[in-house]
Amino acid sequence: MGNLVAVYGSLRRGFMNHQLLGAYNANSLGTVTVRGWLMVDLGAFPMVVPSADPSDSIEVEVYSISHVGLDRLDVLEGVSNKFYERVTINTQFGETYMYQYHPASYSNMMESVTGNIRLVYLGVWQKPAITKTIPKDAFDYMIGEKYSLRVDAIMREEDDAYMWDYEDIEDPAWGEEDPVGLPVDLEEEIEERAKAPPPPLEKPYLEVDYYIQDEEDQDDAAVSNPAF
Repeated sequence: MGNLVAVYGSLRRGFMNHQLLGAYNANSLGTVTVRGWLMVDLGAFPMVVPSADPSDSIEVEVYSISHVGLDRLDVLEGVSNKFYERVTINTQFGETYMYQYHPASYSNMMESVTGNIRLVYLGVWQKPAITKTIPKDAFDYMIGEKYSLRVDAIMREEDDAYMWDYEDIEDPAWGEEDPVGLPVDLEEEIEERAKAPPPPLEKPYLEVDYYIQDEEDQDDAAVSNPAF
């Protein structure tokens, strides 16, 4: 059967990069709903990240594709540049690859966004995109815990690298074993978080503004690294 890959954005049927699947003789197996994911509108294409709420879902099309075709998708998604990363999910067809937003890209996005995040309504990518706006700080609490820890680790690494350049590193507080203060074991940090009582949660998107993206916005956006 080859490699199974789930696509959710520009590679879906009817969108700009779908022809790439045809070029590598990918076979369509069907459209399914995958739970535990959030989809965000980036303009001309979307991205997905794990959700803290298992009831959140996205709609994907599943294809069978060759190894060569899968390598070509890695190039399209900027895997080597940490734009997206290929992960494995379970679908009714078996283990399936899908491209999620790399934590490094997420970190950069959150640093550059000054307003709201545009969450794709019902996790279904269409044109024009139908989204609901989420405050940036609230969205951070909606992503999955392990993914959130990876984002935090990258942000700490960037902060510590900055301090290496501009601080006197003779301060013994830096330590010898871990001079840049990087997290050693994410699993231990997950366990520590689990011991703490959870803060009161309110769905940050109960009161939202719905936004329909103009087609001109998508046409004018850069599509050099379109996601699924």
